[in-house]
Order: sequence, then C-alpha cells, then structure tokens
Amino acid sequence: MNTGERGARGGGIPGAALLLKICALHTFNRSMNEHLKIFLSVSKPRIGVMVVISTALGFYLSSGGITPLSTFWATLVGTFFSGAGASALNAYLERDSDKMMERTRNRPLPSGQVEPGYVLGVGTCSVLLGVCILAGCVNLLTGFLSLLTAFLYVLVYTPLKRVTWLNTTVGAIPGALPVMGGWAAGSGSLGLGAWLLFFIMFVWQHPHFYAIAFMYRDDYASAGMKMLPVVDKTGRQTFGQVLFFSLLLLPVSVAPVLMGMAGETYLFGVLFGGFLMLYHSLRFILRANRESAGGLLRSSLVYLPLLLALLIVDVRFSEPYAIKSASAADKTFAYALINQRGEKISLTEQAAKPRVVSFFFTSCPHICPKIQTHIGEVSKRFPEKALYYSISIDPERDSVERLGEFSKKYNASGSENWSFLRASEADVKSILKDMFKLGSGEDPMEHTTRVVLLGADGKIQGYYRGLESDDMARLAKDLELLP
Repeated sequence: MNTGERGARGGGIPGAALLLKICALHTFNRSMNEHLKIFLSVSKPRIGVMVVISTALGFYLSSGGITPLSTFWATLVGTFFSGAGASALNAYLERDSDKMMERTRNRPLPSGQVEPGYVLGVGTCSVLLGVCILAGCVNLLTGFLSLLTAFLYVLVYTPLKRVTWLNTTVGAIPGALPVMGGWAAGSGSLGLGAWLLFFIMFVWQHPHFYAIAFMYRDDYASAGMKMLPVVDKTGRQTFGQVLFFSLLLLPVSVAPVLMGMAGETYLFGVLFGGFLMLYHSLRFILRANRESAGGLLRSSLVYLPLLLALLIVDVRFSEPYAIKSASAADKTFAYALINQRGEKISLTEQAAKPRVVSFFFTSCPHICPKIQTHIGEVSKRFPEKALYYSISIDPERDSVERLGEFSKKYNASGSENWSFLRASEADVKSILKDMFKLGSGEDPMEHTTRVVLLGADGKIQGYYRGLESDDMARLAKDLELLP
C-alpha cells in the first residue's frame, strides 16, 4: 500500500547482534550499574521521556488505540534508544562547549568522568539499535523518520549552534518529528493529522527555547554559541520571535478541532494553555528579565503536557466538535456505491432500517480487521434490525472481487444485510468529509476508525470508536433501543 506498510515487520532486528558486540568493546572495567548511570547521564532522560510521550500520542491518534500492543511497545523502545543515542552524540560533540558553561561543566563528559570515545560508541550503537528496532519490528517509514531525527539533531542542529541563531528553528524540526514517527507506526503512513501535530510541536518549541536561551545567554555566549538572545543585543528580535510564535500557536493548536480530530474539551483546554503562554510571553517582553523568562518557560512546560493529555482524553471520551455541530446527515447525498455482489447501494434512499457505517481497506494489516470483527459481533446480535455498510477507502485496489473475498472472511454467514462497498475516490472523500465529518477528507487513505450509526430516518444517531470494545458495546445498546 505504501512505504510504511507493516509488511516489513517480523523478521527480527537486523544487525542488532553486531551492534551489541561493537558496544561491548567499551564495557571493560565498569559494572552494569556504572554503565547505566553513565548512559542516563549523557542521554538526557527528561527530554527522552517527552519524546516517548509525543511518539505514543501520535501512535494513539493515528490507530485509535495502542493495538497491537507489541507494535506499540516496539515503537516506544526503538524511539527511546534512538533519541537517547542522539542526545549522547550531542553531548559528545558539545563536550568542549559544555566545559565553558556553568550549568553543564559538571556533566560526565566535560568533567572528565567518562571518556569521549565511550560516549561516541554508546551513542552511535544506541541510535542504530533504535532505528533497527523501528525498521525491523514496526515499519520502514518509522525507522526512516527516527534516523532522520537523529541526523538533523546531531549533524545539523548541533554544529549550527555555532553558526547562526536560526539553529533554534532548524532544531525544532527534529524536535517535532517524533510525533510523526508515532503516527507512522500506528497507521503505516503520514496523513494530515501527522502534519498538524508536527506543526504544533514545531511552533511550541520557539518560545520555549528562546526563554531558556535568554535565561542562560551569558553561558551560551561564553561557549561561543550564537543563540538569538546572545547575538540580539537590543532584545527586539528575540521578543518579536517570541510574540510571533506565541500568537501563531493559538490558531495552529485549534486546527485539529477544525479538521475533526478533536472536540470541545480539547478546544477550550488548549485555548486556555495558549493564552496562558501568550500572557507570559507579553510579560517577558515587557519586563525582559530572568524571572519573566522563567515564567514563560514554566508556562510552556504546562502547555505541552496539557495539550497531549487533552488530545488523548478528548479522542477517548468525546466526539469531535465538527461532528457535534454538523447537520450533514440531514442533507441528501447521492453516491454511486457498489457492493461485493456488484449491486448498486444508496446510503440515504433505504430508510426502512438503521444503518451501521464503517470504513476499511482490504490490505489493511490489523486496524481494519479488528473494526470489522467488532462490527461482525454486532451484526450477529442484530442480523435483521440494521443494514451494515463497510466502505472501502482504497477504491483503486479494492475491486468487487476483492470485496467479495473480504466479505467471506468477516461476513461468514453471508448475510445480505452487510454490504462491503466501493465508490469513486471523490465520493469516498465526500462521504468522509461532507456527510459524516470524519477524517481529514483530503486523503482517502487517511481514514477514520470511527463507526457511524444512522437512524431509519437517515439522521446520525451516534459515533463509536471501532477499535474499542466498550464503544462497540455502546453501539449495540443504542441499536437495540432504536425502533
């Protein structure tokens, strides 16, 4: 289907044994506890935790859950090793600069507690091990994004800190890539949702890191690093950048609501967090001191976990605002759909029964089969009460014949009330975006995991998360209550 398809999974971790042997060359004369202590000290675990959390968020939002669990954990473990290795390599390259900075001179490398060659070897092995785990156990796209993140962070951003103040903007790219890696791991592709999350993370980093750079500008200056607060003697450019990105963060963070990815809970929470950051940005601009910069830094540290938590809570417990406010189901939509028997089907004309509508594609490795299995369980309970429509979002490949084969697997009873449908790409986009307000509506491959219940009158009765057993149980209960 795409370069991120999980077909690459399952062959073990290529080269892992060789990498471990290389790393073992540096294990002499140290206990395991000493190795672990050194690894944690050079890998910046606090940054690593945030990277892993943002990766988990991307996975959850793209797949609708954390299944399969083995893939989810492989994603987190691989991301951790890759990120930790990149941080270690960053520490290796900046060891001389760290000696000149008050806040970093006591770290293991600049203080001489550990040999540079040891950190170089461990960092390199950790990055490669993480990338191998992701490429071998998740998919190639996720592995590539992880390698790209490490490359940009270590070999582009790190040396650029001595060249130009634009290093912060360049560094924001690898800082925002992990959430895309999680999205790719969960769905096997990069859709609009992944790019929205990337842009939010990209924008957020600017006021966050400008506040840090302002607080430690003397340290950075003594180390020869061209951070913006160091080269900007008047502060005007620094304040302008902080204000610009703090303002930009407001509409950017609301975009997931407009695209149907999140709802009212997220909307009000993220606006609160955004205006809180804007307040502290303005306070920093007016006072221009270390205390106000610390306030901006703290508000940014509140904002990001708040955003991540709101997205998860909102997706798990709420319906998207665009869905709640939509009356699309009350309109008349004429779509040319063909079922697995080659018969024409209408979503709106047959009003004798409620309809259960879902989306899938036949080559989907595990997400679609799980949703269709849940729908099959509901259809067994109510075989005659409703019509079940499973619509392919890959009409180019899902021919009538392929739909027929797929139907035999999930509709084993051969019920004529369950139709597996295909339509033109334009119609699929319109069904998703205009009729049901689901998915991005831009890319038919970026399909939703939600299931829609239509009443006999054609009105939307509810939305359900197809991957969640409790939500599908709620669908069955709602269907039972319908006349």
